[in-house]
Amino acid sequence: MDATAAIEADLNEEVEPDVELTPNIELNANDELTELEIEDLAETETHITTANLESPEPENADTRVESVTEFEPILDKMLLVIKDLTEQVSELTNQVNQLKNPTPSKSDSLKPSAQKMFATGVYYAKNKDYIHAAKWFRRSAMAGHGKAMFYLGMMFIKEQGLPQSLIHSYVWMSLAQVYDVSEAKAAKNEIQHKLTARELNLAQRLAADRYEDIEHELIKLR
Repeated sequence: MDATAAIEADLNEEVEPDVELTPNIELNANDELTELEIEDLAETETHITTANLESPEPENADTRVESVTEFEPILDKMLLVIKDLTEQVSELTNQVNQLKNPTPSKSDSLKPSAQKMFATGVYYAKNKDYIHAAKWFRRSAMAGHGKAMFYLGMMFIKEQGLPQSLIHSYVWMSLAQVYDVSEAKAAKNEIQHKLTARELNLAQRLAADRYEDIEHELIKLR
């Protein structure tokens, strides 16, 4: 084989390139698109146009304000209903708590010191030491002990360890009735018939003042 034939054989032989090259193809105005490419372009354009048509227009600020204003009366009514319900629940809760823990009487809520002072007065009274009995009954009465008030009222009537005084007896019987001593009411009414109008008025004013003193002492003890 001569040299010319060898060269032609080399040129005709298919050779795999080492690097895959992507041809840079540019379309001129004269180049023609294939039917498939034309369909792709038409579909893309249609999609863009549809998206533009479907995009919502921005909401007007006035429209938003009007919408909120329409709901304001409804919101106000809802807030009033919630407030009423809250108050009702709070009231019911207080009632339930009162049923579970009933408020004790004024004598029952006393601290042990008042009861101890009353017991000391009873001890002296049993031993006929009415002066010391009256002293301890008064201390107990000023601490809010109803029975001690009642005993003081009786001692003022009977002149036991105290000067006899229907006015002071009425004072302590009135207070004993306020502090839940049932026997005091009948005793007070009996004494009242023996008092003049002026004496009764004085006794009632003294009872009111003494009540304020007792309550003031109770506040300090709590």
